[in-house]
Amino acid sequence: MSDVAKQPPTGTASAPESRRNGRLQTPLALLIVAVMLLSNASVAALSRCQPLLGWMLDRQMRTWRRTNVIYAYNLGYIDADDRLLLWDIPETDYRQGGVFFIGSSTTQHSIATWLLPAEEQNLVHNFAIKSANTTEQFQFVRYLVEQRGLLGGAPGKTMVVLGLAHFDTRPKITGTVDWNYVPALFARHDLYSYDPVTGISDRSLARPLRFLQFERMRSYNFLESLVRHASFSGPAFGAEAKPNPESDKAARAFVERMMGYDDWKHNMNAQLQQLELMIDYLHQHGAIVSAVLLPLASWNHDLPVATEFDARVRDICRRRDVSLTDLTWSMPDSDFADHSHLNYLGQEATTRILGGMARDHLLASGLLRQR
Repeated sequence: MSDVAKQPPTGTASAPESRRNGRLQTPLALLIVAVMLLSNASVAALSRCQPLLGWMLDRQMRTWRRTNVIYAYNLGYIDADDRLLLWDIPETDYRQGGVFFIGSSTTQHSIATWLLPAEEQNLVHNFAIKSANTTEQFQFVRYLVEQRGLLGGAPGKTMVVLGLAHFDTRPKITGTVDWNYVPALFARHDLYSYDPVTGISDRSLARPLRFLQFERMRSYNFLESLVRHASFSGPAFGAEAKPNPESDKAARAFVERMMGYDDWKHNMNAQLQQLELMIDYLHQHGAIVSAVLLPLASWNHDLPVATEFDARVRDICRRRDVSLTDLTWSMPDSDFADHSHLNYLGQEATTRILGGMARDHLLASGLLRQR
């Protein structure tokens, strides 16, 4: 047989070369995995670097106060809702008690917890979810109680503050603005599940996989927020909204459409029943429940939906012995960034009121000592 015939086919490694390549592949794969894990760990550690986060927050706040438009706290994350999913929910120590604000975006933009004194920031939590109606808020409360241990600490230590606005009695009609926002939110990152009947739950994942997924998404959020922060020069949508008769008329029409036109009373009644159930549920689990009628812009004066909601809520709170704080007309239109959300300076003003309410509970419950 010729020498040519003894050679392995072109492009095929000899047996010793194959064994050598096989021995190299495993260490190489392990090295790649180690580099990936080390990179994620480094970014995760950087995302918790307080001096860096403090610098980012100071720079961002100066811009928001100067431009004075709408702001939801998202330091280190792509948006406030990702911060809620990836940090606030899993990292909060529920058993120590504290104050938890529940509501929709109107609540989200009414209490700026990062402006509170340092010793209060770990005890006061803004757990509002954008676009959540009362049914979805109750589902979230049940999730926090039954799967996260909210109200599992000593009696009298936890107060739940319900931020109330007639916008939250909308029925989520298919095709209207943000009708599917809450289900889509909890589908993010494959860490939570949402069912319209059973509500919110943690997805079934092995603890190591859950931990790695949280850290991976936190790292991604931090890098993305850092890139955005590097080029951050202010909000993209300019100065504050200035209400006028035409825009006010459009806002009223928008609310009518979201509430289901002639069915608005029926739809409101269904959502207020959920509010009553939520209050009863919280009381049964030992929570101190308080409520706040949130600030409204002047176009809501004499709006049938707003007037009916105000009367119904006052009656519910009276019958269920819930303390009600009325901020309905506490803010001028100049403190609104749009037709329903406070601008940054308006948010600072309401924080002084709501922060005082929270502080009263912290002092009364012994969670905070009098200075």
